[in-house]
Formats: sequence, structure tokens, C-alpha cells
Amino acid sequence: RLIETKYSTTTLVHQPARQLLSQMPSTAQKPSNSKPGDSKTNRQNSHDIWRLIETKYNNASSSSTDNSELTASESKKQEVIETNILFVGSASSGKSSLLHKVLLRQSASAPVEPSIALEYTYGRKEDGYKLFIAHFWELAGGTSLASLTNEIINAQNIHTYALVLCLDLTNPQALLTDLFPLIHHIEKHANAAYDLMRAHNSKLPQKIMDRATKRFGHSHPDLDKVHFVAGIPLIIVANKYDKFQQMYSPQHLKVMAQTLRYLAHMHAATLIQMDLSNDAQHDNAQLQQHKAFRQIMNNIMFAGPLTNDLRAPHTDTTLGPVRVLAGTDSLKSIGPPSVRVSSQQHSSSGSASVLDSVLKNHPYIQQEYLQMFASVFNIAKSNVNSASNPLAPTQLNLSAYPEPQVDAMRTQKDEELQMLKTELRRTEQQARQKSKAHKNAT
Repeated sequence: RLIETKYSTTTLVHQPARQLLSQMPSTAQKPSNSKPGDSKTNRQNSHDIWRLIETKYNNASSSSTDNSELTASESKKQEVIETNILFVGSASSGKSSLLHKVLLRQSASAPVEPSIALEYTYGRKEDGYKLFIAHFWELAGGTSLASLTNEIINAQNIHTYALVLCLDLTNPQALLTDLFPLIHHIEKHANAAYDLMRAHNSKLPQKIMDRATKRFGHSHPDLDKVHFVAGIPLIIVANKYDKFQQMYSPQHLKVMAQTLRYLAHMHAATLIQMDLSNDAQHDNAQLQQHKAFRQIMNNIMFAGPLTNDLRAPHTDTTLGPVRVLAGTDSLKSIGPPSVRVSSQQHSSSGSASVLDSVLKNHPYIQQEYLQMFASVFNIAKSNVNSASNPLAPTQLNLSAYPEPQVDAMRTQKDEELQMLKTELRRTEQQARQKSKAHKNAT
């Protein structure tokens, strides 16, 4: 009883002492030359239980070590596949809602906080011996903080990136002020990374471009005309479709769809028009678009399949929002610009200089489509902010993030700057008066 009480609950022994005692040799198995009163035999029998405990413990430890080694061996076989998804686009274009409500499937009624600077989250999925990890990056502020993308895209991970570019359909000029500058900035930075890799005799840049060509289609008739954005998969999401549909005529919807289709096709991109408002959660057409977007992203992140229905282009604006996968559209299907704009109309519209700055960095784009777009949506130079330098920092509203000491110093410096400007104006005025008096005297 003492032995059983003492060892039945110990962590070193994995069975009660009663069972250990039952496994010990019985007295009938004592050596034939031993005598019941032989003290030497009794000592040997008394030591057997300790040897048995020690043996059991060693066996358990050995088994545990073998299992841990087996687990480690199995974990080494698990393949880790990482993907980086970068969400960029116009300010308030629905990037956060797209990420949290559609992709991560948070509650539709849950509020989505506006993103700040560059935000990060991730998702993971295990599939047998494969572990998929998707890193989500969301760039806030439209084009004003585009330089932050330089901190996360580098030569080591550029082959894992996909780009989701969000546009606000209710703000048509964003097509010129946001889409083109963001594409140009990311492509420029990616090409710099490729140059660094080629300097070290890396073949990865060519493999990335080959992968992009395969994704678009080696036999596509427009293969020699399209421009791959550094081989990075690009998804253009045109958001706020329902509001856009209410604000504009069917002709505007047709021109917007044709222009977006052309630009997406020329960048070997996927195009999808969506609406992320709470009302859209009850719209069957929009729910289908949400499902399609998740399927597209699942294919990029986890190598999921694409259904035949998704591969079929939805291009008829009278039937609902447009959806076209990369490589499934064509210039023949898109057709020439549906609205002709004469050179005289284009020059008088005031958008000529804006389009010239776009075409300078994107010479593969036919200006007729952009001229049609600018004319129909009445986009003039005065409507486009910072057109000459679209990546120039914008004035940020920091009232939501008060810092008493910083704000007080900022107020003081603003007052000092205003006093300095007043003094300079006074000095310039006095100098002009002296100059005028000197001329009158002569």
C-alpha cells in the first residue's frame, strides 16, 4: 500500500505501482538454490521494483524523444508558401472594406476604421503538407504616401507580390490622378529591384515575366501589345458601382466600362466592378461579384481553382457590373472608342496637358480612349489636382490625432511664418516705393 500510494501518481511512472508489482517475478520463480529466509534473495527482490520503474521511465523518455524527432521531421517536410497582397488606390475608395468585409468576411454591419499610412494583416491556410501564408498590406492616402511601398517591396520578395488597385467610380478623375501614377511608381521600383537582381546574374526577373506571359496566354492575339506591370498580377477594383449607376446615364456607364476594360487589358490586369455598401449585401449581382473576387484572390494566394463561369467575361453594362479576368478580353472585343473626339474638341477641353503627362509615362496607351473618357466626364485641367506631380504629398487632416505640445509648437511656427511673410511684403512694398520715387526724381 505504501509503494502504491507513493508512486501511483508520479509523472515519472505511467502506470500504478500495483501493475508494476504484478509484473514482477513471482516467488515461485525464485532461483531453486534460494531459501525463503535468504536475506540476499530478499534484497534482490526488493531492488527489482526500482529497476522496473527505471526501465519504464527510460522507455517512456526514449519513446517521447522518438516522437519529438518524428514530429520535427514531419514539420520539416511542410512547404511554406508566402504571398504578399498590396492594396492601393484612391482615398476612400473602399480598400479597407474590400479587405475586411469581402476577403476576410467580417460582419457587414461591423464598422471599418479608415486605414492610416501602411497597415498590415495576414491570413493562413493549411493544406496537407503545404502551409499558405498571405500577407495583406494596405496603403492609405491615395498617391500621397506611395513611397511607403518602397519599404516592403524588395528583391527578396517581389516574386510573391500581387497588386489590388481600387478606384472610386463616383470620382472619375481618379482614373488619371491615381491609377496611372500608382502603376508607374510601383513598376519603377520593381524594375529597380530587377536591375539589382540581374547585376547578381539572377534569372528570377525573367522567370517572373515568363510567369506573367503564361498567365495572360502565350497564344493571345494581343500579347505583343499589352504591357505587363513588372510581371506583377494586377486586379483593378472599380468600387461604389451602385452610386455611380445612380449619378450617371447609361452612356456614361458604357464609356467608363469601355475605358476600364481597355486600360485593364493593356496592363494584363483583371477588372471587376463592385459595390461594398450595406445595401449591396442583399444584391444578388453584387454578391456574385464578391464571390468572384474571393475566388480570384484565393487563386493568387492559395492556388485555388477558377470556375468556368468566372472565366467567362461579363461585359454588358445593361446586365450589371463588369467583370473580366486577365487574358480573357481582347482589343477586338473592346472595340474602338464609342465616342469620337476631334482634336479641336480635345484641345479646347483643357485636359490635353493632363493626358500628355499620362501618355509620357505610358506610351503604350492609345490617347483616343483617354480623350473620349476626359470629354464624356468633362475632366479639365482645373479639375485635376497636382496633375503635373500626382505623387506630391497632399495636406493631411491631423485633427483626429491631437498632440498638445506638437500642436502648440505648430501654431507658434505658423504665426512666426505669417509675421515673416508680412515683413517681407512690407519690405518689398517699401523697395517699390523708393524705386518709384527715384524714377520720378530723375
